[in-house]
Amino acid sequence: MISDYFNPADMASFTNEDTAKFFYQMALKYRHQGQLAKAEDFYKKALTIKENFPECYNDLALLYKEKGWFDEAKKCYYKAITIAPDYSDCMYNLANLHADIGEDEMAEKLLKKALSIVPKAIYYNSLGVLYQSQGAFEKAADCYQKAIKIKPDYHACLNNLALVKLTLGDYETGLACYEHRSAIVNLQSKNINLPIWQGEDLNNKRIVVITEQGCGDNIQFIRFAKNLKKMGAYVIVHCQEALATLMQTCPWVDDVQPTLKGFTEDFYIFSGSLMHRVQINLKSIPIDVPYLFADKDKTASFKQTLFNHQKLKIGIVTKGSDKHINDGNRSIDLGLFKPIFSMENIQFYCLNFPSKGKKMDGKLIDVAPYIKDFSDTAAIIENLDLLISVDTAAAHLAGAMNKPCWLLIPKIADWRWLLEGETSLWYKSLHLFRQQTAKDWTQVIKALSMSLKEMPKISN
Repeated sequence: MISDYFNPADMASFTNEDTAKFFYQMALKYRHQGQLAKAEDFYKKALTIKENFPECYNDLALLYKEKGWFDEAKKCYYKAITIAPDYSDCMYNLANLHADIGEDEMAEKLLKKALSIVPKAIYYNSLGVLYQSQGAFEKAADCYQKAIKIKPDYHACLNNLALVKLTLGDYETGLACYEHRSAIVNLQSKNINLPIWQGEDLNNKRIVVITEQGCGDNIQFIRFAKNLKKMGAYVIVHCQEALATLMQTCPWVDDVQPTLKGFTEDFYIFSGSLMHRVQINLKSIPIDVPYLFADKDKTASFKQTLFNHQKLKIGIVTKGSDKHINDGNRSIDLGLFKPIFSMENIQFYCLNFPSKGKKMDGKLIDVAPYIKDFSDTAAIIENLDLLISVDTAAAHLAGAMNKPCWLLIPKIADWRWLLEGETSLWYKSLHLFRQQTAKDWTQVIKALSMSLKEMPKISN
């Protein structure tokens, strides 16, 4: 109700301009409260009174975009910049909308126009994100560096620059910038009453390594516990419960705590910061594998129940977590694998988690119901002749166990796989199959099929 915010009697003295601005402020308040329908109503009331109101069109467009109404949002943005041709913030918002719906050329044009009006750091960052999504990493880095020059403490942009530099193989710059992720990634350090380790002497010291981000990241980074042990440290790992049993198999880990029991350690460090602290570069990545191991009893039990035959045993992982920012690009429709499921002398096992209960002509056994944590996954992988996986934690685990894994990666791959090549600097047992055209997995599946046919148990 308008009367909740303003005395209607006082509105008698309002000009049309005053009334439009009042309705606009009402819309902003309702939108802030999450009441989008009421906010939309007041934006429209304001525009009925004041048609040439670019800020109102811009904010209504933001609301429409939030609701997924992209066509309506686009119309409002264009109306705003027609009224106000130098409205650079609206151009920036419109550019991001074009980028979201795959219209990169128009997005680039609008961002460059906005930058010609006023060179804001946020505009350079957005243009960098656009170039990065296209694989134009040098151009992306240039944009990020221009943004940081304007705003040196721009943590999100510094993190973006980190990922570009790491992809290009510049680990010195990349890892230094990667430390800024703590400002934008949910790293839980506020209640840790310990000094963060910055390279101090660790001889006879206790350090807790706190895992972060995805499980695959932590499987990859736990290798650096060896560096800590060489420095004389007692290494405690605080990790997700799903990783706890698996992490106990690492020879350089002294203790694993799914929940921190207290603060008796001398230092803490996040797992993703270990690379920077031990000064890793492309030539010094430790590749001592295996460094994670399957439980022998679980492995034997699975062998009896699932793997007691003479066929080639191949695991398939076609998707990762839906929460992953790049899941839409890295995951593959399981149906695309159907041609290879007809191949003789192979038993396929689906490790997708959680299970969707899908079967394909008896050639694909769903093992997800047997998986409670990563120690179960490790025991299943130990029984496999080969794992075929998209870029997810299972591939990291196979690599850490030194088990054969064919990794299927999108055109714009994660930083750790660099820009080219069929082998990995991080894992000896991985063979990379790279997507040649974004969002098109057909050539990858064809190459996969050809490679499978060359395997001895199939060709015989």
